[in-house]
Amino acid sequence: MRKAAAVFVTAAVMLSTSTHAQPPATPPIPVPSSAPRDPLALPGDNLPPPLAAELAPPRPRNPNTPQATPEPAPPSPPPELALKAVQAALADCHSKGFAVGSAVADSAGVIIVGMQATGTHPGTIYNAMRKTLVALEFGVRNSVVRDKLRAGDYATLARVRPSMTLFPGAVPLFSAGKLIGAIGVSGGPAGEIDEGCAAAGAAAIKDQLG
Repeated sequence: MRKAAAVFVTAAVMLSTSTHAQPPATPPIPVPSSAPRDPLALPGDNLPPPLAAELAPPRPRNPNTPQATPEPAPPSPPPELALKAVQAALADCHSKGFAVGSAVADSAGVIIVGMQATGTHPGTIYNAMRKTLVALEFGVRNSVVRDKLRAGDYATLARVRPSMTLFPGAVPLFSAGKLIGAIGVSGGPAGEIDEGCAAAGAAAIKDQLG
């Protein structure tokens, strides 16, 4: 009887000790209902529409509502010529020993074709696109705009937007004297190298643009 009581007391003590040895449960960390969001773009950037809006089915049209006249598409080089220009720009830089990225945009600043050479650091296509915005805004090579800014041309400075990359490296594309787009290059060791390759890309399709 004493032995059974001793076993009972020992078990009770062990149970009590193990119970008190457990640390108290840590309360869950509250998660804010609306966490702050990182910015998606710089002011003035030309962003594509949200994916949900692109994939949403079209709304049924009311037959009593007059149909709006669709806006004309912005002037643009054909995609096949844009691709040819980018390939020529990459080939020209490759012949000089540089791996770069290149992009062609339409006259509204929307990318048509973007391509980069193997081994190029990330972001060259993105930066090439930002260079095209300069050529589109001013209708001249980026190096011309840079020289005006260095000379203190405040009228040129007033037209600069945050989405632009002002280094040399883009040239405008014309068809029958009308601005229809631009080609940009990024990734060379100097802006003049990039701009020379962009000019080579533009020259490769100049006769076909008219």
